Amino acid sequence: MKAKSRNKRQSFFCISIFFLFILCHGFAFYTHHNIQYAVIPLSFKHWYPSVMVNIGGKPFPIMFDLGGGHEMVLGDGLLKRHLKHYTYTGETITTYDAEGRSDVQREVKLKTMQLGNLVFNNVTAFEMKDEVSKNWGGGVPDDSEVILNGHIDTHFFMRHHLNILIDYKAQKLYIIRGEGHPPGYSTNEHMHSWHKTKFFPPNITTHAQLNSTEVKLLWDTGAQFHYIKKGLIQGKKSPCSQLVASELGLPRTKCYGIETDLMIPEASGKLSHIGPAVFYPYDLSSILEIDGILSAPFFKEHVVYINFSEKTVSWY
Repeated sequence: MKAKSRNKRQSFFCISIFFLFILCHGFAFYTHHNIQYAVIPLSFKHWYPSVMVNIGGKPFPIMFDLGGGHEMVLGDGLLKRHLKHYTYTGETITTYDAEGRSDVQREVKLKTMQLGNLVFNNVTAFEMKDEVSKNWGGGVPDDSEVILNGHIDTHFFMRHHLNILIDYKAQKLYIIRGEGHPPGYSTNEHMHSWHKTKFFPPNITTHAQLNSTEVKLLWDTGAQFHYIKKGLIQGKKSPCSQLVASELGLPRTKCYGIETDLMIPEASGKLSHIGPAVFYPYDLSSILEIDGILSAPFFKEHVVYINFSEKTVSWY
């Protein structure tokens, strides 16, 4: 009897260790038809979305930024004050913001990083100076913890062969392995049909029409308002709010938006009519090779699914 009791205890111990291993290593994908998916909460302390990451056993909120230039950026203050589990590789890159200002960033490697319950090993990130981070997210306080901590963008999910679904209204980010939608989002599960268009890497850039003018737009959760290159489109002028004028660095008397009719060509060839949208003229740098930015107002009204293997972005 003693031997049997000991075996039962050993079996219970092994089962407990197995489930602890699962929890610690982030095997948190749910299965739905031919896909696996995980659900990550989106937070909106200011206007922008953020996600919680865990690095070296410490949780930090960082910005979820579709328009970022590389996988992950971490503020130098965060790295130096809070993190130990990283190394500099000796590599650097030069990045540019919307105005064309450059910044040289050092590459770092994180041993592990946890996003929700998913654990990623040997993660590439880049160090951004805190004074540069303050300019990254316009229209937020300079001491915003999320902005100073850094951001994660599309390149991270591309590297790990994952697709994503963004639902602002539900405040959820779905990370998807495989081809398809998580439950509740397929065409036969709701009243809407998905619209789909091709995007042009390295970022989510698509063709669009603004008042019948063809443009290339960057889809960007890291921008608060829609922007368009100065002089590119014509339309009725709309007065700026004080918030917009402040972000553009203009007095309200010299700030205006352009009322547009936004349309996006689908992969099928037909035009998808999005509807009225105000775009603000801006000195976008030619380095970015875009005409404008499709930003937060679009994501607030639409569910967006990005399939990196197909190079398509879908919405309803």
